[in-house]
Amino acid sequence: VTSLERGFEKADLEAELDHLRRERSELAGASSRTAREAVVFAEVTEPGSVFPLRYLVNNAGWEPSYNMRAGDSRDEMVLEYLASVRQTTGEDWPDVRMTLSTATPSLVAQAPELSGVEVALMDSAPPPPPPPAAAPGMVMEPQMDMVEEDLDGQLRALEERRRVSGVQEGAAFFGAGLGGGVVAPDAYGVDLAGLDLQLNTLNVQRQGLEFRYGRRAGEAAPEDLRRRTDRDEVLTVTYELEGRASLPSRADRQLVRISEDPLEAEFSRVAIPALTSHVYEEADVSNGLGRLLLAGPANSYLNGEFVGRSDLPTVTTGERFKAGFGIDAALRASRTLMDRSESVQGGNRVVEMRYQLTLSNFGGEAKTVRLMDSLPMPKRGDDIRVSLLETSHALVSEPDELRGDGPADQDARLRWDVDVPAGAHGEDAVKVEFRYTMAYDRQKEIATSAAGR
Repeated sequence: VTSLERGFEKADLEAELDHLRRERSELAGASSRTAREAVVFAEVTEPGSVFPLRYLVNNAGWEPSYNMRAGDSRDEMVLEYLASVRQTTGEDWPDVRMTLSTATPSLVAQAPELSGVEVALMDSAPPPPPPPAAAPGMVMEPQMDMVEEDLDGQLRALEERRRVSGVQEGAAFFGAGLGGGVVAPDAYGVDLAGLDLQLNTLNVQRQGLEFRYGRRAGEAAPEDLRRRTDRDEVLTVTYELEGRASLPSRADRQLVRISEDPLEAEFSRVAIPALTSHVYEEADVSNGLGRLLLAGPANSYLNGEFVGRSDLPTVTTGERFKAGFGIDAALRASRTLMDRSESVQGGNRVVEMRYQLTLSNFGGEAKTVRLMDSLPMPKRGDDIRVSLLETSHALVSEPDELRGDGPADQDARLRWDVDVPAGAHGEDAVKVEFRYTMAYDRQKEIATSAAGR
């Protein structure tokens, strides 16, 4: 017997041993299950009356996941909406009707107690002057701005902690004909007075900053709070599943289908050579299902073959979203700096850049590719002007001149829809060129960072 054969035999025995250990663990768990008895006092009008019994159990929950499928025709996408259910309650659920919900019952029924904010006089240095181009009332120092945002974040975190204080993660709500997935609270041992004291302490600190420095003009709440309220708290959904299901109590997750529906989709191939040489297939899809799609992982299948994984964002009814369908192996893209020149015009330095984008098709079928690039985006407040001079191919939309004093939503992206013939590679590859200039103070240099307004 060779050492290689002994290695294979050892691996097989270890796999069998792991399987037996899992079986022993499940049998041990089944033998220690807890039986519960509900004692109910009810006034009934006639014998044989039936009433629903609702109760909470722990260690159950669910997460959304998806399978996205498209065929060779690429005229639609089939979206399979699944629930990945964790059911380790110790109770089997045989042949039950199930409702999945994202609702989180609030533990605390009463509002926090508001304390007054006391003010007093103290010696202090003169307040700092407002920034040169500040909007009316915008006198907050940048460091105070950051401190205030930190306090806002602490307040929101504490507010959420108070709302679900004492929650035992993974609790589920059940009743007659109901199955779970709802994170639910365990309402004992909540120190409301202590939490309210912390809330009021943070409120005093925040108002102290507001009294002294003001607040950024036009901001009723930080952007991330508005986004969280819009997406995460308001959009509570419930899915009543068709038919019945059986879910035993076990350690591994179990998949339950919520729905499977065809959706209209517009397919395209997308090349972004500044980021990758691969060309990806992508579908622009509209959620016409009449219900919310929750954020979750998605598996993509094209022509029956698995092509990759992605993350689906939360998608409201009627909203459009992108669905990825992997790499088109027949296509490649590249980006090359062809030339850079520099001149001085008056007090400005003018830098001209010329790039070449190349699309190669090694397959036997002509394809249309959405080719993407971008112009540099001047930082707000900096006197930089970016102008597109020319492109060798027509753009889908012409960008305006980009300026540091321009609107915050100006778009620096460039998009071409390019036909790439079959076998077009090497000298026959499709080449797209574009030129632009950057004009700025000749006494300064260009620094780069991630775009942000």
